[in-house]
Amino acid sequence: MEKLILNKCDRNKMNFVIVIGAMKSGTTSLFNILGQHPEICSAKTKDADFFCNEPRDLSNNSYQSQYHWNPGVHKVALEASVAYTKAPYVKDIPKKIYSSGFGDFKFIYMLRHPLRRIESQIRHGIFAGWGKSLDEEFPQSAVEFSKYGLQLEKYLKYYGEEKVHLLTMEDFKSTPNLMLKNICQFLDINSEFKFSNPNEVYNSGAFFNGSKITAKITQSRFGQTIANKFLTPDMKNLIRNFLSIENPTSQEQDECKNRWRLNDSEEQRILDLLKADLNRLEIKYGVDVRSVWNLKI
Repeated sequence: MEKLILNKCDRNKMNFVIVIGAMKSGTTSLFNILGQHPEICSAKTKDADFFCNEPRDLSNNSYQSQYHWNPGVHKVALEASVAYTKAPYVKDIPKKIYSSGFGDFKFIYMLRHPLRRIESQIRHGIFAGWGKSLDEEFPQSAVEFSKYGLQLEKYLKYYGEEKVHLLTMEDFKSTPNLMLKNICQFLDINSEFKFSNPNEVYNSGAFFNGSKITAKITQSRFGQTIANKFLTPDMKNLIRNFLSIENPTSQEQDECKNRWRLNDSEEQRILDLLKADLNRLEIKYGVDVRSVWNLKI
């Protein structure tokens, strides 16, 4: 792939950090909370998936157009696209980023208990209309997206470990201020900044209790385009909360019809498939999967 080079002046102006996943691991909350920091310039759209485009579409101007960059204020440009850790279904993302020559990149990879992450992905897919019940299909893609060690190594092929910050959703929920301080230190920005409501949850699963009409509107390309262009994160969260009013009877019926919770045998099958990767994650990258996720591997 032809390398696209920024001029020296632009390269010195912008440093990039990408929240690369994992899908359904709290990345929307992290993106919105980090966006409060005055030294961080958030992309206009979360999950823009810019590097999922073909090489001919990867231009410097189109990438920088994601941001309202103020060189006198901002130190880091923030993107978040969970598709970037969906190999092998989404291919060569680390190579595309590295080969772009757009500037200096760092990465944040937030992980979640793999079984709970898989359930959340299946639930999301059923709600959005592209997924199937566990009674119809075993989630092979969801298993691949939970191979955190494998996804991570694809980045380390091009970037050193000092360029990738790992944390778990569980640690972020229990000690958000400490996790945010660690991230700020990783990004070399003011780590004493006080974030507002660091415990606030965006894109809550309760939203999936909405009606089929809600799903059709919110998950359509038209609905997402309108939301990304005209709604602030607070407005999106307000709408989600309004639409997520639970109907226990219909929810119970829907779960029987569209099962997304794993049973014991399915959990064991998945853990067997993930065992080698979880061991790699613990031994090589220091994620204590036994204590954080209470997994016996």
